[in-house]
Amino acid sequence: MSGSYILAVDVKTGRQRWKTARPAATVGFATPIVYRPAQGPAHLVVLGTTRLDGYQLAIGEPRWWIPLGSMGGAGTPVATADTVLISTLNTNEPWMTTFDAALKQYDKDHDGRIS
Repeated sequence: MSGSYILAVDVKTGRQRWKTARPAATVGFATPIVYRPAQGPAHLVVLGTTRLDGYQLAIGEPRWWIPLGSMGGAGTPVATADTVLISTLNTNEPWMTTFDAALKQYDKDHDGRIS
């Protein structure tokens, strides 16, 4: 899947303020939050498939990110003081089976290919 992005719209006019591509976020159902730290500008915080991202709220530019496995990003972050909290589904197993495991299961003629 491709084409993931975040979009800011002016509530008075309905016009686009900014749009930022999110190529690393292939699957996600999370609700973004606005985080206003004690120091500095507000951030838009968005949970994605493999990372948590912070964007400059005013212009949509990436500000920070941390890697994590969220299995589709369905949780909503919460912010307090200078801390962002997330709760999401995670596993230490790969989301997709490895190619070697798929070969063992589906490569019936043992030619090293799956079709």
